[in-house]
Amino acid sequence: MKKTYIFPLIAIGFVVLVGALGTLQYGLPKSLEGSAVSNSIDTGAKNVRFTSWELQAWSSVKNRVVVYNADPEFTGNRVLQWISSRNSSSGDYYQKSMEYLCFWEGQGANGEWEAIVSIYNSPDSTTDFVVEVSRFTWHEIQVKLDGVVVADFPQVHNDTVSLGYYTFHVAV
Repeated sequence: MKKTYIFPLIAIGFVVLVGALGTLQYGLPKSLEGSAVSNSIDTGAKNVRFTSWELQAWSSVKNRVVVYNADPEFTGNRVLQWISSRNSSSGDYYQKSMEYLCFWEGQGANGEWEAIVSIYNSPDSTTDFVVEVSRFTWHEIQVKLDGVVVADFPQVHNDTVSLGYYTFHVAV
């Protein structure tokens, strides 16, 4: 009598184990996922493609701009690492942009981001670019163009309103 119960229990245990492993590997079936739970956000944004010339033009602006952690207490590489965040395009005239999150060097997207940089062309222009920098840290941040400081966001020492945005034009 005991043997007849052992086999079904082993079979049920095996099914539960395989189901648990499958859930870990492939996630829950859509019918069992909660409606409030989602692994992605659908913003409806379209893919923006850059021609090789556009990539070269935007990259030439990016390569001239450095976001630098000037905080005297900071140790390590002071030049912030740029991680591409997104690209966008206007729908009614020629304008494209590349946005970047700037992190402490070597930490990549796992580290603290210190600034956001957006580079876009002036409407319908292929030679005039706008660079926008927003700071997101208490550290002193400097923005350099061709090695010259064009913006210096002072260190923040307490909760306050402080300078945190700068925009400038770059000719290509």
